Amino acid sequence: MNGVWIKRIVVILFVLGLLATTAVSAFVAGLASGIFSKAEKVTLSEEVIAGEEEQDKIGILRLEGLIVSSGPGTPIPTGQGLITANQVKRWMREIARDGNLKALVIEINSPGGSPVASDEIYKAITTLRRTGRSVVVVMEDMGTSGAYFIASAADTIIANPATLTGSIGVLAEITNAQELLAKLGIDIEIYKSGKYKDLSSFARGRTEEEKAIIQEYVDTAFDLFITRVAEGRGMEKERVRALAEGQIYSGKKAKELGLIDKLGSVEDGVAEAKSLQGLTDVKIVRYRTESPLDVLLGRVAVMLDPLSPLMRYLSAPGIRVSYLPSF
Repeated sequence: MNGVWIKRIVVILFVLGLLATTAVSAFVAGLASGIFSKAEKVTLSEEVIAGEEEQDKIGILRLEGLIVSSGPGTPIPTGQGLITANQVKRWMREIARDGNLKALVIEINSPGGSPVASDEIYKAITTLRRTGRSVVVVMEDMGTSGAYFIASAADTIIANPATLTGSIGVLAEITNAQELLAKLGIDIEIYKSGKYKDLSSFARGRTEEEKAIIQEYVDTAFDLFITRVAEGRGMEKERVRALAEGQIYSGKKAKELGLIDKLGSVEDGVAEAKSLQGLTDVKIVRYRTESPLDVLLGRVAVMLDPLSPLMRYLSAPGIRVSYLPSF
């Protein structure tokens, strides 16, 4: 057997392994989704950190992972690193119904994600603020791209000096496997109803006209990003645009540039929330978003398929557009 055939066999085995991993991921996610959807809709529970029952309340909510529009209707993806916009919006509505809540501190640790999901969460935060509550975002290890988009909706943004933030921009990717398919001797036939229907096909490259169409969408999503940050931060759009070449900033540098307000931790976030509302003695609660069943099944899913979020992303067909950094 010559070297060419050995290489072909290795490539085929790799592709089959990728498909098998994706299939396992889909099975696990589907099974978990069915169990959870019938079991319960998860509501927020509260862990009291300090204060008395009759006092005004400050809540702490943690958001961690890749930002997506929706999951299987349950928080099982949280264990796999996903923030689902549908779930966050429901939590925000639930929080808004609490008459004792005066401010919300949101801990964010996320690289970003879906442009649509980021905008939906942004609007959910601004809706909560319109009820008279204050919102403080505290960014932890990472608050880049779509996560910064979300953070800019808050009254105040706080970060650690070493936090990775910024990366304001849009990334679009399409897998082009044309040369690989040719080496394997695979020819994919495409029958379509319109000129651009196979624009995102992985079996070929893009024409210049198609590249222009994709770039137009990227520019639209980018302008939305710039607009939201400018609105949330009270900055001129051109000032935001000048900082929006996709750069990653440290928390320290972001403060110098006016992208965040203060350096600190979640404790500083609580102090800021108290100051914004003119409060002294408060009840502080941390919202819990997972039931014991969620945690159990989430851990099982991770053990069975630890790379599932990454594999689903890498193996997804078509165009992938995101508010994500490029590293």
